[in-house]
Amino acid sequence: MTRCGQSAPGVIDGRARLTGGTVAAGRHRLRLSGRQRVVAASVAAAVMAAIAIPMVLSGSGDARAAAAVPTTLFVVDTSGSMGGQRLDDAKAALSTAVDALSPGQVAGMRSFAGECGDTGTLVTPLKADNKAALHRDIDQLQAGGGTPTPGSLEAAAADLASVKGPKQIVLISDGQSTCGDPCPVAAQIAQQQGVGFKVHTVGFNAPDTAEGELACIARTTGGQYFSVTDAPGLTGALGQILGTGSPTHEYVAIGDSTTTGFSVPTCTEDRATSAFGCVGAPPATPFPQLVATQGGSAVDDLDRVGIWGYTIHEAVADLNRGKNDKGPWVPQLTAAGRATKLVTVNLGINDMNFSDYKGWLASCVTVKVRTTFWGLPNPSATPSLGQSGNCAKAAEAKATAPALQKDMDAMFTALDAAKAKGAKVVVTKYYNPINDKRQLRFQPDRSCSLLHGIAGTLVGAMNTQLEKRATAHGFTTVDLAPAFVGHGAGSGDSYVFGSECEVGGLLGGAAKGVSFDFDWPSRQLKDVSFTDKKIQAAFDPHPNGKGTQAQAAAVLGGIK
Repeated sequence: MTRCGQSAPGVIDGRARLTGGTVAAGRHRLRLSGRQRVVAASVAAAVMAAIAIPMVLSGSGDARAAAAVPTTLFVVDTSGSMGGQRLDDAKAALSTAVDALSPGQVAGMRSFAGECGDTGTLVTPLKADNKAALHRDIDQLQAGGGTPTPGSLEAAAADLASVKGPKQIVLISDGQSTCGDPCPVAAQIAQQQGVGFKVHTVGFNAPDTAEGELACIARTTGGQYFSVTDAPGLTGALGQILGTGSPTHEYVAIGDSTTTGFSVPTCTEDRATSAFGCVGAPPATPFPQLVATQGGSAVDDLDRVGIWGYTIHEAVADLNRGKNDKGPWVPQLTAAGRATKLVTVNLGINDMNFSDYKGWLASCVTVKVRTTFWGLPNPSATPSLGQSGNCAKAAEAKATAPALQKDMDAMFTALDAAKAKGAKVVVTKYYNPINDKRQLRFQPDRSCSLLHGIAGTLVGAMNTQLEKRATAHGFTTVDLAPAFVGHGAGSGDSYVFGSECEVGGLLGGAAKGVSFDFDWPSRQLKDVSFTDKKIQAAFDPHPNGKGTQAQAAAVLGGIK
């Protein structure tokens, strides 16, 4: 969740990323300072005493390590645009990749260029321990001609037709096909090749149109797309594809701002320089970090990639382009595919525009204006507010919008890759961050049922969609809502950073001095500064320290 006017954050220190094209970090095991260990230990004792359950996770790292190494066919674009320094850089990166091939691994190389109908040349036939021949043929590559990508894919698939077991094409190109869309061809050969076949693609200084084609090829065949701009980036991408530069993690946590530990006042947004989307240290320990420290050695190797205000739509878009829209961070859904034991998923509520106060109040609030005996508005009487029946309809329409449904389908399909590798995928259902009443010491409790009801309606609509898809894909769901009942904003024991829960707070309580008016009796909202930090802080839905502990306890209970 994030507040109105804010974009959305990102990863743990040491997260693998392409920085200037290089892999900036390898496998990262969570390390805590002395002070952090003391805090973590006390938190762990409190939470684990409450749940007291063993950790049982499906999947075996040893079993996966023993799996067959895929036969690899490099398919290299040698069209005219690849000439000069670009081809020299490609040769250097390919040579590094060849050096990293596993003992006994079967590999070969096909180059392609020319007119439509040209399929390229199998310059290095597939063979085990083929490094010397590959190095020789890489050195002899020359550029010239067009980019007949569809034909080269068909020929490469034919090269692999008789190969048993896992196999992969690694396609490197800098341009758009000059012979039609290659994506339908990729879909056809994927169907012909069957299980265990993938095409990974690398766009090397490729324009947007070419990136779209290359990303589609990878997505259609279950592979990955990488966008790189220099030799180190190409080297890093090939290393990740071959498994020599792609760090796996026991636990990958993807999500939005509810996974970051930040509050509205403490988040200085900057996705370009901060992997979490917020600069600085969060005031609360993010719940994935608590899960990693409390879950034992099975999940203490954490890659936390949640981004402030992130949406499912952004996650899918970043996956398709092979890089985040801002910053050098590996896309969340790409990172999820590298998990070996556990993936937690916290995405969706920002796609509902949860923080659009003005829009949801207009859709959900009914105003009853008291009148005089003659049926005229009584200016001295206080209007009463209630939740409109249109609220549920509006929330349902938002959650089931075709564009969002398409994005959700794409996200859950991408998460299947983690499950296929043996990782347990846990989808968390959102909590209601607004308490049903405002509880203040030495003051009468005040009803917050209106905003509590609106928030519950929005959360419920999204949770229904998340649970439906999680069940269809065989994922686990964990409902965070029960832990937050009685602990929303406005309660005496809040699990969120916000303190306000009633419309009166918008009308001048916690947000005193901020213009907000229903313009009785016309029932229209006047202009209001919903980006004002006072409103955002007062109704901040993000979990505080108690809230992140509650999240962690729920997740740990769900993976017992």
